[in-house]
Amino acid sequence: DGSRLSYGGTLRYTDLRSVAFAGAFSYNYKQKYVIDLNYRIDGLSTNGPNAGYKKNAAISAKWNFNKEAFLENLSWLEYGDIRLSYGSNIQPNGNIYQAYGKYIGGANYNNSGSILPDLSILPNLSLEPTKATTYNAGFDIGLSGGKFSLAFDTYYKQNDHIYQEKAISTSNSYTTIASTEISNVNYGWEFQATARPLSVNSPFKLALTGTLAINREVLA
Repeated sequence: DGSRLSYGGTLRYTDLRSVAFAGAFSYNYKQKYVIDLNYRIDGLSTNGPNAGYKKNAAISAKWNFNKEAFLENLSWLEYGDIRLSYGSNIQPNGNIYQAYGKYIGGANYNNSGSILPDLSILPNLSLEPTKATTYNAGFDIGLSGGKFSLAFDTYYKQNDHIYQEKAISTSNSYTTIASTEISNVNYGWEFQATARPLSVNSPFKLALTGTLAINREVLA
């Protein structure tokens, strides 16, 4: 049936090497204004030689407007904030053979062994990881001592270099290549409202939550 049996060994074992350099910075001014910065550089053994190191940055900012002096005396406002963020990250693709190629032992020739390229995999010198880039904006507000809360988010997420193994014409001698040509985009809006009608002194807890989400996905 074409299945493979393991007699104590490991099948489909993959070996990945990675190196990364990262830095982070966070600033908080009187719990009103918060900013976070992150930067990371990744090198992966599965990256093709033309792909090099991958650089990813992230930044987020938050304004807790309920802590402003002109809103401090509003007894019905428990908390409130506005959020903005941007960030990217990566997911490794394929393996080192799909990036650099693979050689296998061939038949003997003139009483000497031969080494041949594995024609099942065409090396992709530009093979790179899938990269997700996300933009997000939102706000949160709590009212009447936590009895009511509202949250809203809108986001845009783009995924680039999505991995697939693609068959190629046999005129190339090789049969497949690891491709990262596909991109897609997810975007949408999400709204959530929560009510806690019972008193904080009640022995029972009751929370009513409603959610509305509008999500879209398209090929980029």
